[in-house]
Amino acid sequence: GTAAASFDPGVNPYIGYKITNNSEVDCTFDVGAKSTYLRVTSGSETIWTSEDCDRTALVSNIVTLKPNEPLSSAMSDWYRVKSSSTGCGADQTPVTAGGASYHLSVEVGGVVSKETSQFVLN
Repeated sequence: GTAAASFDPGVNPYIGYKITNNSEVDCTFDVGAKSTYLRVTSGSETIWTSEDCDRTALVSNIVTLKPNEPLSSAMSDWYRVKSSSTGCGADQTPVTAGGASYHLSVEVGGVVSKETSQFVLN
């Protein structure tokens, strides 16, 4: 999800996720950055994906998820840029703002989020 539904000019969205085990038994799950992918889309176009980031230092983090106890990830800045084969950081091409709408989806440990978070860049 995002920290807010809209972001004023000059304010970078914070993005991350919350994961919940909705079974009745504990399960182990890899919530590590190595198996986590964040994607920002607009319509059918992928605008930014953490797949384009330098992932060499990322590690797994196997945790036990207890039933119905949500676990929240750390939130990270999205620098309002498109990602590309050259990276995902603040030096990339800026995206359109001025009321443009974007969606965030997340994949963690091979599981893709059912819902996307919509937010607006002013």
